[in-house]
Amino acid sequence: MFNYYKYKRYAKYLVQYLGERIRGIDFTMRDLSLIEETGGVLHGYSKTDDKHAEEILDCLDVDCSKKLLDIGCGKGAFLRDASYFPFGEIAGLEYSSDLAKIAEKNMKKLNLQRRVKVIRGDACRYNGYENFNVFYFFNPFNKDVMNRVLRRILYRRSDPFWIILHNPVCANEVLEHGLVEKERLFDDVKQYETVIYKWEHA
Repeated sequence: MFNYYKYKRYAKYLVQYLGERIRGIDFTMRDLSLIEETGGVLHGYSKTDDKHAEEILDCLDVDCSKKLLDIGCGKGAFLRDASYFPFGEIAGLEYSSDLAKIAEKNMKKLNLQRRVKVIRGDACRYNGYENFNVFYFFNPFNKDVMNRVLRRILYRRSDPFWIILHNPVCANEVLEHGLVEKERLFDDVKQYETVIYKWEHA
C-alpha cells in the first residue's frame, strides 16, 4: 500500500542530503551503528525535522536564562536549529566519537563553533548537568539508561528544568521521576509525538 507520508519524508530528506553534500555538511543521513555496537542499549542518529524543531523551540519561550543540552546529539541538527534562538548556552553530548566529530565539523562549517559546544562523553557519567536547564532527547538509548541519566540530572539540579522527548518511548520513566507534562506536539513529517515536561519541585 502506498504510504504518502513516508514517500514525502524520503523525498524531502533526499533533497536536503544533496544540498548538504554541496555545502560540505552532514545532518540528514541516518547513522544506526550504535545500535549494533551496543546491542540496542544505545540507539542510532536520526535528524529531527527542521520545521518541527522550530515548533518545539517556540514552545519554550527561550531567553538567555535557558541553557540547552541535547543528550545524544548525533550530528548536531537540533543544535543548529537551537542556535537561532537566544539560549544562554547550547551544547550537545554524544557518546560516539565519529558522530561527535561530524557534529563539530558541521558547527565549524556553519561558523557556530563558538555558539555551540559538542561534548564527547557518556551520559551516565557526565558531570555537567547542573550547567543546563533544558534537556533534549530524541530517543537516544533504552529505558534503563534513561533512568540512570534522569537520576543523574535530578541529583545535580534543585531549580526548575525542562525535559523534551521527541518520540517519547521513555515517557513513563520521566513521569515516574516527578516531572509534569506541559506540552504535546506532533511531527507530521516523521509521524512522531514530542512531549515537553517540567520539573518544579524544591
